[in-house]
Amino acid sequence: MTSLSPDERAKIRHAYFEMLAEMGVTKHLGALHATKALVEMCRIGSRSLVLDVGCGTGMTACYLARVYGCKVIGVDIVPRMAQRANAEARRRGVADRVHFVTGDAQALPFASNQFDAVITESVNVFLDHPLLALQEYAQVVAPGGYVGITESLWDSGPEDGVNTLLSSLGAVPYRLDDWRALMAKAGLTEIVGEEYQVDMSREARGRIRRYGCLGLLRAMATAAWAVISNRKVRSVLQRPMKGGSPVQVVKAARYG
Repeated sequence: MTSLSPDERAKIRHAYFEMLAEMGVTKHLGALHATKALVEMCRIGSRSLVLDVGCGTGMTACYLARVYGCKVIGVDIVPRMAQRANAEARRRGVADRVHFVTGDAQALPFASNQFDAVITESVNVFLDHPLLALQEYAQVVAPGGYVGITESLWDSGPEDGVNTLLSSLGAVPYRLDDWRALMAKAGLTEIVGEEYQVDMSREARGRIRRYGCLGLLRAMATAAWAVISNRKVRSVLQRPMKGGSPVQVVKAARYG
């Protein structure tokens, strides 16, 4: 799917994730609309224990705890992200219900059958072995629980454009049928989902609602300073970003 070797993709991914941690931002298309879709599909409520894989700066986990009253554990492969996320939980007054640790989606540091729901947002396209990660999600979710993912697809545009865009971030492109097949192979059943075109105005509104005005200004200021002061951040942002039409896919599956 891409001409880059696994080692080359790993280096690009690492630089991209470190850039996001330095900027203090969470990345995924779909914004609040996609998160709400996962909440509904995964039946997340006040009594749920949720695992947020690839939690980034913790915005989704804090939102879930604040709005739905559930308990959330977030895990991210970048230690700086987990540190920022724990600080965000304290700032938003949900540290008693949310906690963040460092870990790999392909080798989760949790016991089997522990969570009511496992969610990921724009994570699995960055993994060398997404099937292994999906099997990990199925392992740690309790029987009858749910695994929910959101990922970015392209419904038009040349295939080399898709590869250029995703490769520039260290990711690998997959189609909707690919995700469906991987989820089934991981042992998940009752797979459902929706696919929709990204609406940039809705993306912007979702960012404002998720961060709040002060939080958004804080994130913008942190990101701007990172761009000005950090050469590595600038080098990542300068990579080519060409592709087809971005489409968000939201899927959930029941386990057991």
